[in-house]
Amino acid sequence: MKSGSENQLLASVIKPLWKARIGQTVAFSRDGKHLAVGGAHGPVRLLDARTGDPHIVCAGPKSDIYRIAFSPDGKQLAIGPFNKRLTICAAATGKLVSDLRLGDAEIFDLEFNSKTGQLLRTERGTEIAIFQTSPLKATGLIKPDPVAHPVLAAFFSPNGDKLFAVWNTKAANQKVSVTNYS
Repeated sequence: MKSGSENQLLASVIKPLWKARIGQTVAFSRDGKHLAVGGAHGPVRLLDARTGDPHIVCAGPKSDIYRIAFSPDGKQLAIGPFNKRLTICAAATGKLVSDLRLGDAEIFDLEFNSKTGQLLRTERGTEIAIFQTSPLKATGLIKPDPVAHPVLAAFFSPNGDKLFAVWNTKAANQKVSVTNYS
């Protein structure tokens, strides 16, 4: 057992930047220096993770932001807004890099593969889409078995070799699918 001072959780509150639902989604940069925050009515803002001071406003969606993710190298920020688009911004400047209209449902997951740099997008539905980011385009579509049940979540393993998916079977328990990914 550790001494009392080692078991304490330190927390700080970042002052609100918007009037409502400011922290609908957040993501830390890989180096831990920046925090991307998205919420109602966009845009995504990059804050200093230590102080909470705003640094950059990302160009792009003015819609509700559902998910955001930093690329493995920390240079890009993927934004998944409610307006059925996928947007990529430069993390250093906030400038728009790519924008693509797709899907028609709420985004559940948005994550970069640490090995390949590809982007995973899961929406409420029966599909998981994989994208390359330069140029931004879909490169794969995965339909978990059975395809009639909604995907609840999907994510890559830390080394990027496996893709895990969870879907609702409308039974007493959920099913998990593990797929080797390359």
